[in-house]
Amino acid sequence: DWPLLEHLEFGENIFMLLLKIYKRITAYRQDVVSGLTDQDMTIIGRKLAACLERKPHKVAVVHKPIFNPHLPNLTFSSVNTLWHVSAGGEAAKPVVASTDIVCCIAYLIWNDIYQPSNVRMTPNPTPVTLQEINTLAKRIREIFGIFDITGIDFDNFLETEKVTKMLVVVSFKDPRHTQEMRDFSVIYCNHWGELFFRRFDSAGEFKAFIDHGGGIFSRTEMYYYIQRNNLYYEKIIEKLKNLVNQIFSGVAASS
Repeated sequence: DWPLLEHLEFGENIFMLLLKIYKRITAYRQDVVSGLTDQDMTIIGRKLAACLERKPHKVAVVHKPIFNPHLPNLTFSSVNTLWHVSAGGEAAKPVVASTDIVCCIAYLIWNDIYQPSNVRMTPNPTPVTLQEINTLAKRIREIFGIFDITGIDFDNFLETEKVTKMLVVVSFKDPRHTQEMRDFSVIYCNHWGELFFRRFDSAGEFKAFIDHGGGIFSRTEMYYYIQRNNLYYEKIIEKLKNLVNQIFSGVAASS
C-alpha cells in the first residue's frame, strides 16, 4: 500500500547498503584469504556501476524493493518548459521530469513502471497525444526491454563499452507538417546494460555526437521512429535512414 515514491526511496536505501558492503570487501580483500579474483571484483564493480553510477545522459535506474509493486496512475503534464510525470496523488514531486517527453517515456519503460492502461494526460497546448505516447512507449519496450542486470553476460563487463542498439526519434513534439528533420531524440544502450538519452536540434549535432563516439558505435543496430500522422512520414524515414547510413559509414571506415 506504499505510494510509489516511498517504494523507490526504500529500494534506493537497500541498494546503497549493498554498495557499502562491496566497498568494505574491496578495502579488506587484500588482507584476507579470498576466493574472489581480480576479474570477479571487476565484474561486481561494473555491475554495481551499471545500476548506480550517474554518467552524463544516462537514464537513471530506480531500485524497487519488490519485483511487482502496485503501479499507480501516471499523469503526463506540460509545466512551462518541462514535462512532469506524477504518480497517483503524488503531485508534489514528479516521478520524472524533463524538457523532452521522449526522455520521460524512456525512463518509465526502462524502470518498468509504465502500464498503458494506467497512463493519463492533463490538457495542454502541445500536439502530443496520449495515443502517441503509448505507441512510442511500446516501441521503446520492444527494442530495449526493461533494465535487467541479471540478463547481462559476465564476460561483457570485462570488455570495453559497445553500443548495441539505438533508436532515433524525429520531431516527436510537433510532427504534423514538417518536412525537415529536426528535434532528434536518441535512445541507445550499451552491452553493460545501461541506457542513455540524448537530444539534438539538427542533423549536424547528431553527426558530431556519432563521430565523437567513434568505435563504440561500430556494431550498433539502428531503429527509427516518427509519428504516423506526419504528412511526409515515408519521405522523412527514407531521408533519415540515408543520413544515418552516411554518418555510420564514416565510423565503420575509422574502426
